[in-house]
Amino acid sequence: MSPFIDQHRNALAEMCRQYGVARLHLFGSAARTEQFDPAASDLDFVVCFADKSPGYADRYLDFAEAGKVRGHGDAFETLHVLPGPAPSPRHAVVEGAHARPPCFVAPTMPAVAPKPLTVEAYLARDRDADGRLEFLNGTITDVAGAEPEHNQVKDNIARELGNRLIERGCWVTSSDQRVHAGNGNYVYPDVVVACDPAYDDEHRPRTLLNPELVAEVTSGSTAARDRGEKLAAYARLESLREYWVAEPDRALLTQFVRSDDENDDWRVRTYDALDETVQSVHFDDLAVPMQALYALVLEEEAAEDAA
Repeated sequence: MSPFIDQHRNALAEMCRQYGVARLHLFGSAARTEQFDPAASDLDFVVCFADKSPGYADRYLDFAEAGKVRGHGDAFETLHVLPGPAPSPRHAVVEGAHARPPCFVAPTMPAVAPKPLTVEAYLARDRDADGRLEFLNGTITDVAGAEPEHNQVKDNIARELGNRLIERGCWVTSSDQRVHAGNGNYVYPDVVVACDPAYDDEHRPRTLLNPELVAEVTSGSTAARDRGEKLAAYARLESLREYWVAEPDRALLTQFVRSDDENDDWRVRTYDALDETVQSVHFDDLAVPMQALYALVLEEEAAEDAA
């Protein structure tokens, strides 16, 4: 664990007491001491609250905001808070008395929220737009173009999944397929898989209603949304079984998997080396090498690993 966490452990414990957090678990680069750069990296936490009493939603949003207002530096500016049990108990930062408290998503909130629009207004605007528009929590966001590395990793994921799933009759589409993410939210994932696709035919373009696997490739402008608002929306989709988040400029893919038990938990696994293989839980025998997902983008690193 990074010494940076030890330096701020008391402040984190105080935040947990104030906002009713029973367990705070760390994962990602800060959990691997040699890879964490406080000046450039975010802190990724799983936050488990002591109870689900009224007001917990305000508490988890306040908790994410507290990392900024208490002056812990840029590394605390984005607290990525994930649903489900912690990835590994060895990275517990704060451990409370509750053996299995509920865990919730805390999205990063925009500094200034645009005026909310209705779903119908969004659908009409998206229909007539030159590009793609997403609609999350009442706010429309322009889906801008991306850097070549982002596009290559996205296409690699789509190709590798498509080649492996086409014989099962699964549709694997990218970028231009709109998905209803529940609660009036609409997004255009980088890659989406549906083996028995169902569509809303009322509006154009037709909207996919039942994705089973979604993959997003982050960028500087989308990383917080991919791990915050989008993660929260996807986690509520009953059809969705897996959510992959890949970074385009380094070998790092986070896999969120919905459990099949009655608690409907989400489990988290991180792949951070090109010699690893991403193993799907929902799709039997679906395994994709990280080197294939980062083909062309990280060729020099792959050559060094092979040597």
